Amino acid sequence: MFKPTIRQVQAVLSAKNYKFFDEGEKPYNLNIIGIRSTSKLMDFFNETLVVIYRDELKEMHIDYFHYTTKPGLHYLKNPLHPNGCAVLKEGQHLGSMIKRKHRGKYYALCQAKSMPYYRDNDRDEELEFTGKVYTGKIGLNIHRESPTKIDLKVGRNSAGCGVIQARFDYFMWLIDMGIKYWKNQFTYTLINEGDIMSHLLGD
Repeated sequence: MFKPTIRQVQAVLSAKNYKFFDEGEKPYNLNIIGIRSTSKLMDFFNETLVVIYRDELKEMHIDYFHYTTKPGLHYLKNPLHPNGCAVLKEGQHLGSMIKRKHRGKYYALCQAKSMPYYRDNDRDEELEFTGKVYTGKIGLNIHRESPTKIDLKVGRNSAGCGVIQARFDYFMWLIDMGIKYWKNQFTYTLINEGDIMSHLLGD
């Protein structure tokens, strides 16, 4: 799992003119950021979700979660949609997510506004981020991988959603704290591991 520092993440967001939430006197103004790996290795939780925020003492924290921003190989090869498997486009998706039930089963962070995405339809084992960019509200949620065990492979756990491999209950506790002090609406920012590495090389 790639673990950038708060400063490194902030530098990338600033370079892209993305918003970093740190205003106001209230704590838990959450920055929820997926970091897509440059690795072509598929079907593993080899990416990172970070949540950056200040606590009640105004101290800044960063929490890391084993994560995937990419669909599992099962759905790459057997897409649910005739146009192919959905893949969220990198960018900052302002106010795009809310807490509600994922597929009516359990509470997760779910898509509430349209977001841009690709569809990979060549049914091979390599993910493409090219071609037509679609826009819509299609259930690109952030949810857990399994309620009963930790799977080593993504498999059927993601058809395009962001999926947290472990510590999902803690992630949802952070979401609840964000709702307590702010409201049930969150921005999801998706950047690339290469963005951070390029910035470091440029320093």
